[in-house]
Amino acid sequence: MVRNGKEKRKIGDFDEESMKRAVLNVIDNEISIRAAAREANLVHMTLKRYVDKYRNGSEEERLNFHFAPRYDVNKVFPKELEDQLRDYLLTSCRMHHGLTRKNAMMLAYELAKINNLKYPSS
Repeated sequence: MVRNGKEKRKIGDFDEESMKRAVLNVIDNEISIRAAAREANLVHMTLKRYVDKYRNGSEEERLNFHFAPRYDVNKVFPKELEDQLRDYLLTSCRMHHGLTRKNAMMLAYELAKINNLKYPSS
């Protein structure tokens, strides 16, 4: 019998408009965080995090508040370089010269170092 695994986490699976509407409903004391999350089909802890950021921000930060996740902030490679690295790894794999995970990570580290990109210390 086949096991059905747990459903994967859906990170950042919401649109900016629904998050904005839910945050503003909570801020205006119309409904609770859990009720707003249920209504907008959001995770209540994610909504709480955005509400806290919005409440604790200054007036200027509130005007420029971004109601969607920004995953591009921590990217190491620009899109073109990431595509080149992916194509190289796939091509070498097809030619039976595939790298281990550790070797691929070392290659990515060296590529970032040579191109003077900002990368994590670990």
